[in-house]
Amino acid sequence: MRIAICDDNAHDTRELAASCGRFARERELPLHCREYESGAALLADTQVLGYDIVLLDIYLPGENGIDVARALRTADFEGAIILVTASRDHYPEGFEVNAVHYLLKPYTHEDVCEGLERAVQFCGLERQEERIPINCERQTVAVMPSQIRYLEVYDHSVTVHTTHYNLKTGTALKHLEPHLNGNHFVRCHRSYYVNLQYVASLGDAAMVLDNGETVPVSRRSRAMVKQAWLDYAVNTLGKRPPGAPGKL
Repeated sequence: MRIAICDDNAHDTRELAASCGRFARERELPLHCREYESGAALLADTQVLGYDIVLLDIYLPGENGIDVARALRTADFEGAIILVTASRDHYPEGFEVNAVHYLLKPYTHEDVCEGLERAVQFCGLERQEERIPINCERQTVAVMPSQIRYLEVYDHSVTVHTTHYNLKTGTALKHLEPHLNGNHFVRCHRSYYVNLQYVASLGDAAMVLDNGETVPVSRRSRAMVKQAWLDYAVNTLGKRPPGAPGKL
């Protein structure tokens, strides 16, 4: 799911990006999100037609978001447009540019999700994620990679820490590793694999996850992990993570 957020207000942009990230995790959808401070910057991006969803503020400094939306449609943008505004005055023009939703400020996370739900249906972005079979005790549990925060090896067993529960399995980590490839996982320690989408911050010796848990980072893996986290943030979220160094 590729999303562009066009809003000159940094606070509103952060709130929208956070809601998009939460929505993507809850719906188990991959996410690439990029932010633009103006309609001119959005339209100047050669990748703009590749976005699935554009969240577009109507009131931009020196610009009219409706005109930006018209320019997108003129350029054959076929994705979903969600108009963001503090006024209901532009409802008719929203229909003109085939906007899928009108997000009225002040809005809640639930309001954003309602618009994203319509956009996902409009674009046909529903997908089935390949599940990882986890053998635990006398049953096999199928877990989506996007629901796993991290895997921990201890005493010849692997604990799979998900967003809802923990699973302990006797399956060797080497047999689980193929399922982790391509799903934003990084081996930060000989005993840990972490899903980068749940990393809130990274220090020299540990990662802090979104739920407050910490996972160690070995000295040997430090440079590789920092680079992987930077690449994930830039390529998937469209920005450098807070405090990321210029050179690693």
